[in-house]
Order: sequence, then structure tokens, then C-alpha cells
Amino acid sequence: MATEQLFQIDKENLPILDEIFSSLTKMDQTVLREKFGTKVEELKQQVKDNFQPIGILKRCKIENITEDEITLNNGTVFSGKFPDYYIRTCSELAVYQITIGEPQQAEFTDSVFDEYIVDAWKSAFIESAFFQFYQLCRAQITAEGNFTLPEFSPGYEGFPLENQRQLFDIFTENNLGLTLSPQFLMLPLKSLSGLIGITKQKPTDEYNPCEICGMQNDCTYSGKCSYRTALYSS
Repeated sequence: MATEQLFQIDKENLPILDEIFSSLTKMDQTVLREKFGTKVEELKQQVKDNFQPIGILKRCKIENITEDEITLNNGTVFSGKFPDYYIRTCSELAVYQITIGEPQQAEFTDSVFDEYIVDAWKSAFIESAFFQFYQLCRAQITAEGNFTLPEFSPGYEGFPLENQRQLFDIFTENNLGLTLSPQFLMLPLKSLSGLIGITKQKPTDEYNPCEICGMQNDCTYSGKCSYRTALYSS
């Protein structure tokens, strides 16, 4: 039986945290410091002290995979439009959840600006924590001689949000305190979940989910996603 593996995230060494924050707020940190002094850094420290990111991973063998469905050996079925490279090579899925959790102390903000900055730092922390979490998972998988494929999260292009229910049901031992709303939103909100494909074949340049993203010109980042690794269409 597949086991659930917990990952404690090192919040003292989160990668590209400031860069993500700048991308989310569309404000350069140097400009922010000049305009607001130490306030932005103080709020960053407040978020850092008040939350502890944690992730969980469960690896599941694939029983069958088609263009429209992935069936796991435990009977779980994910529905969507799956890329050809998943269908050709994927033999196992690493299913994950990660969250910054609930605040350890009551949050205090003095203004709407403070609330906005705190929320942006929370978003940056969960995104950065996922980068660290993914690298830890990938190192573990590649150490076995396997390779990882690009991750899919419910709500991604071709992977309906309703798949959150099946994903949540996979974790029977630990749920990190996470719950699912009737609209399939994760609570606490600063949480992520998804699937990482595992294959024994070394991926090539064609393994790029950015190529099939249908939101490249109208995404949250106004068509300039800081994580995009493919060219934008003209």
C-alpha cells in the first residue's frame, strides 16, 4: 500500500520568495522600500513567523491511462484532457498537497494596504514553498532512476477543478488540516494540490505544459506569467 510522506518546509530558505512577491504585486521591492520604508519587510516577517508550510506526498501506480482518464490502482479516476506525453510514458503519479496552514497567532493589520501586502506575502510563501517541496520530491524520485513530468493541478487547462474531490480522498492518514469547499476550493486558501507524473523515460523539450496553457494571454499575471517557460503566441 502506498504511504503518505510528510515534508516539513524550510521557511528560512524559501527560493525566489521576493521575486514572486514582486510579480504578484507588480511592484519592485526597491520602490516599495523607498515609498513605505521598512513596513513591507515587517509584514513579510510577520507572515513568516505566523505560518509553517507543510506538504504531503503519496505515490500511486497507474492502472490505466487514456486521453480522457487516469485510473489508479486504488480505483481513483481523474478526468480531463491529458497530454500525449503522459499517455505514452507515465506509469505512476505522485499526488501532493501543500499549505502554509492556519495562522499560529491572530493577525493584526492597521490598514487596507497592510492587508493587501500580507495577503501577497502569503501567496508568495505558498508558491515559494511549493518550489522547495517540488525539488525535494523530484530529488527523491530521480534518486531511484526515474524522471518527473510537469505537474497538473485541478483547475489547470484541461484538468477540471472537480478533480479536487478525488485528490482529497486519496489522503486517508493525513489531511494537513485541509478541507474542501462546495466549490472545490481548498481551505485554508493558501494551499496547493496536484499530480506529478513519474516515468522511467527521460523527458525531452516537448514536456512543457506552458505550450498548452489556454490562459497565456489573459492569466492572473496579465499575460506575463513569471513562471512561463515557453514563448507567448503573437
